[in-house]
Amino acid sequence: MNNIDKQISKFIKKGGKRIRLNVFIENLLVSLIVALSISSMASILGLFIPIYNLFEICFIIFTISMSIYIFIYLYKLRPDNKKVALKLDSKGLNERLITSLELINKDDNISNAQKEDTIEVIREIKISKITPFHIKRKNLYSLIAILTVLIIILCIPTTAKNQAREIRKMKKFNKEVIEKIKGEKKDTKGSEELLEDDKLDIVKELDKSIDEIKKSKSKIDTEKALNKLEKKLDNIEKNLDSVDSKEKIQNILKKLNLNKEQTSEKLAILNKMAKELSKIDKMKELSEAINSQDEDKIKEALDKLGEDLKNLKDEDKEEISNNLENISANITDENLKGALSSTAASISSGNIDLSKLQNALISLNKDSINADNGDNKNGTGSQNNQSGNGTNGQGNGDGNGIGNGMGNGSGSGNGSGWDTGNKENGEGKLNSGEKVFLPNRGTGADENLKGNISEGGNSQSITTENGVNIAGDSIDYEKIIHEYSNSEIVGLKNKSIPKSLQDLIKKYFEELK
Repeated sequence: MNNIDKQISKFIKKGGKRIRLNVFIENLLVSLIVALSISSMASILGLFIPIYNLFEICFIIFTISMSIYIFIYLYKLRPDNKKVALKLDSKGLNERLITSLELINKDDNISNAQKEDTIEVIREIKISKITPFHIKRKNLYSLIAILTVLIIILCIPTTAKNQAREIRKMKKFNKEVIEKIKGEKKDTKGSEELLEDDKLDIVKELDKSIDEIKKSKSKIDTEKALNKLEKKLDNIEKNLDSVDSKEKIQNILKKLNLNKEQTSEKLAILNKMAKELSKIDKMKELSEAINSQDEDKIKEALDKLGEDLKNLKDEDKEEISNNLENISANITDENLKGALSSTAASISSGNIDLSKLQNALISLNKDSINADNGDNKNGTGSQNNQSGNGTNGQGNGDGNGIGNGMGNGSGSGNGSGWDTGNKENGEGKLNSGEKVFLPNRGTGADENLKGNISEGGNSQSITTENGVNIAGDSIDYEKIIHEYSNSEIVGLKNKSIPKSLQDLIKKYFEELK
């Protein structure tokens, strides 16, 4: 290739870069318009249907569109030297370049004369003038319009989007839990403390748990699977003889942190609820009560709120009702979500009823506290030759009865009794406000103490490995019945049973109260 050929090739190459860039940008805009249009359609669908992986879908659409475009550009749209020469000739070169391109490497007089003529013309031409960068405004405006529509769609809040967001969180949570379980499965297989049979039992339960979590459609299902796994591991631990093996099971439970995951989830819901309520002037006191996790304060705040709401104007009630509906859309607990919606509807209608909200808040608060107490399961300690004393049993009537019990065992004795006693008139009757003792213990076993208990009194001992004292509460029996009945009535709406049967069940629990 002589010097003339090199000059012509250099000119074509220089012009080709600009022409190819123009072609690439022009078709890239078209490809982006197609990708964004498809993504917009998927986003519109996401307004009505929960699509938890919408962003991933849009990214895949974008990636596939770009890949297809690049492939088409390289093998179809990218202009070769002949097309570049023709494009440059169309700018006033009168086919000189395409002719000279075909004459490259030819050294006859006619060819050289033709190429020299081409050189004289291209020396006077600036490539930037004949090949300016340009974009079709129509394509640019279309791209901007579709991009704007997509952004607006993504910013529109809907119930389906909130559901998709919660599903995405659940999927992420499930993935993290499964990774933890797989890690413990690997450690269990390589453990030297466990026997082979015990390893197989543990690995079997871990595998079952992984399968159940993968199939779970809500966090409630995941929590059920985790609860089931915890119970299974506890049962395996009870059948183990080796201390090292038991410690291994405890380490698995500790590393999986099952109770803490559930506690933090319930506590997070309460914290989120309190944070949202704090933004509403009339509900700041309720927000503080929820943060305190004090049942009495929550009840007092709700009573005060009920009185305040009655004195509000209709437009203020409507505003608070709308705020509660918005909060409800972002709450994952189905019981609390339903209670918020019901409360919002009652405020809007003027027939203010906060009972469902109170039951839901107290129930969730108790679950959070009880789950937190359930984490304190580990510890050592022993007590021998303890004496168990039954509490005095006392009867109502004209007479008095006394019961005493003695016994030897591990732990401390607690009990209650009632009897006819020695009386002149009438029989002893159970007080309407009878108290029921509920021990809060992480480990231990119950057994009746044998002793001399007069007139039907009874006593109970609780054997524990954690020390002498047994923490617990003395709770009114009627209160337990009342709270359980309310919980069941509120929970009916989440169960797929006929309306007539729901009414029958409600009537039953109402009569219990």
